[in-house]
Amino acid sequence: MFPDSQIARMFSCGERKCAYLCTFGLAPYFKKLTLSRIAGQQYVMLFDESLNHYLQAKQMDMHVRCWDGPEVRTTYIGSEFLGHSTAKDVSEKLNNVLSEVGLINLVQISMDGPNVNWKVFETLQKQVATDAGKSLVNIGSCGLHILHNAFRDGCKSSGWDIEHALSSLYWLFRDSPARHEDFVTATGCDTTMLRFCKHRWLENVNVAERGLRLWPHISTYVDMVRKGELPNPKVKSFDEVKTRCADPLFTVKVAIFISIAKELEPFLAMYQTDKPMLPFLCGDMVKLIKGLMGRFVVATHLQEASSPLKLLEVPFQDSTLHKNASQIDIGFAADTNLKQVQSSKKVSERQALEG
Repeated sequence: MFPDSQIARMFSCGERKCAYLCTFGLAPYFKKLTLSRIAGQQYVMLFDESLNHYLQAKQMDMHVRCWDGPEVRTTYIGSEFLGHSTAKDVSEKLNNVLSEVGLINLVQISMDGPNVNWKVFETLQKQVATDAGKSLVNIGSCGLHILHNAFRDGCKSSGWDIEHALSSLYWLFRDSPARHEDFVTATGCDTTMLRFCKHRWLENVNVAERGLRLWPHISTYVDMVRKGELPNPKVKSFDEVKTRCADPLFTVKVAIFISIAKELEPFLAMYQTDKPMLPFLCGDMVKLIKGLMGRFVVATHLQEASSPLKLLEVPFQDSTLHKNASQIDIGFAADTNLKQVQSSKKVSERQALEG
């Protein structure tokens, strides 16, 4: 294996030997180095649970984040495995690691937002107050999850059901070579639809853009099925797509979805980092919220909101603060699409406003 060394040349490695060397040889050594590096300095503990499909158990990975010279470094510190994951179970597993790292220098717990995790935070807060006589910094749960979920809830409140439409477009041709062949033969388009991600909504911009690019071909396919020129798939996904083809404003709605998602994406990219971004979070959130509200709220009312607290107090649901319908910013692509639909007399101005 290593011909340049007489000693290393004799090295042999069985099927599981390398795994054992890493697990029981290298891992403890690097863990010891990490513990010595963070000893005596303040740190943040990060944890997240997910299902380990191989072991069929919940795996809770833990990382520590602290200063390393002029940089902030995040380092994996260990994993714990759980069956049940109640707040008590998670707290006990966390304490196994915290006892090695040292509870007294813990500054904050970084986590996502299930109620179980908030109970864990409450338990650790009491423990730190008792053992170290201080409080953990509370900056909320993972802001990226909150942003994805806020966008999802906003989309669902519109009643447009973009998710169901784009998902149906994917499943209509998924695992159906005959249907896909009919589509390609009829339209000359062999581009496939992407799958809609239901737990990270802001990552669906490329899915929505692919859907818009395919839509003229989809309309052709549905029309040919309606005329009897192609076989009727007789599946729920086709019924959903056929219904959307009958909605002249569907492409406008998808374009609005894309426009708002693209406004939120830079924030996600900026804060998916190990850099110490907390001092800038408030200002960036104010800019983001003002940008979104500026799409439909008269500018003078936003200019008066000179602080985060004043911005939160703006009664944005008050229709007297809203712009005229023609001035609402729905995005350039959506606006262009809407004008094309109106010029073709497919919808009236009133239908466009109600859509």
